[in-house]
Amino acid sequence: MYYFSKEIGRDRFIIPRNFTILISAIMKRILLLLTLVLNTYYSKAQIANSDFENWNVTALDTTPSDWFVSSFGYGRTQDAYSGQYAIQIWNWYYYGKGYATNSGPFLFPIIGVFEAEGGIPINFKPQALNGFYKYIPGDNGGTIDSAVVKLSLRHRDNNGNIDTIAYAELQLPFAATYTAFTIPITYLSAINPDSVVISFLSSKNGFCNVNGNGNCLYFSIDGLSFTTSTGLQYLENDDNVIVYPNPANSTIAFQLPYSDVTALYITDTQGKTILPEFVQNGKQINLDLHKFTSGIYFYKLQNGDKLFQGKFNVTK
Repeated sequence: MYYFSKEIGRDRFIIPRNFTILISAIMKRILLLLTLVLNTYYSKAQIANSDFENWNVTALDTTPSDWFVSSFGYGRTQDAYSGQYAIQIWNWYYYGKGYATNSGPFLFPIIGVFEAEGGIPINFKPQALNGFYKYIPGDNGGTIDSAVVKLSLRHRDNNGNIDTIAYAELQLPFAATYTAFTIPITYLSAINPDSVVISFLSSKNGFCNVNGNGNCLYFSIDGLSFTTSTGLQYLENDDNVIVYPNPANSTIAFQLPYSDVTALYITDTQGKTILPEFVQNGKQINLDLHKFTSGIYFYKLQNGDKLFQGKFNVTK
């Protein structure tokens, strides 16, 4: 209902209070929706060519824009989760793994050293990497294998030294249809990252049937994005985690009540990564300390969506 009254020779328009509340509620919903849309775009914008729609096509080759790929074992596929294209990488005979990385080329991939150089700029702390994948064994002789996703967040100090402040790795099983994956990111330091490296490998074990055509383990990737809010629960010094002996000299054990601990991370007091180690189905992790110097170290144990952390001393 509209209300009018005379004021200084003109009509005055009065809005009922309940109508004002309704408009306010609608505006809040619009702002919330806009925020969600912008966050989705922002999380994708930080990964260039995240849906692999853009390719550099020449007479000699077709390569994905903003991604480095192996010299063999990669290609553009129209079997995509969304859009027109996805990327596919695969093994070549029994020693060549296909790879794709958003950073510089891998170091020494033929001899099994898959470490990407550089990194692309990033200005926030992602909490997880998400995407969709297919993984078809092909002619690999029936061997069980896994595709591999690696992610590291890095920081360069004023002296040009690069330190890894977060790391995540996931091994993906065979999947005949596109399947969603999520990799939680565990931070080893409070320092903000300035670059990120995302890498995909076609195989963990790296074997094809040498009597076949030489190709196998076809790994398709599409629809990458970052999660920008955390779902991990941080629990300091959980009573169920036993670390002994502490202080330690040559070895230290982490005894756990869980059978699905996936990762152990060790950092020093400067935030430098000493050890990222990945474990499966182990209730106790024994760590060799021969390469450790005396001092205080911090550990983080990841168990599903929980992250337990504490510290221990090494005395030599």
